[in-house]
Amino acid sequence: MTPAAKKSIYKWIQIQSSLDVPTDALFISRNSRRMTTKAIQNVVKKYLI
Repeated sequence: MTPAAKKSIYKWIQIQSSLDVPTDALFISRNSRRMTTKAIQNVVKKYLI
């Protein structure tokens, strides 16, 4: 993982901890639920291509 990716994830964890989210998942959907593996793959694919 690149230093920039680590920094972004660390920042997101800080933001997420201040939200009222009923899950401890790293990646959450718009409705505050845990994202599926496939959903995360789709997001990554969308922004990398």
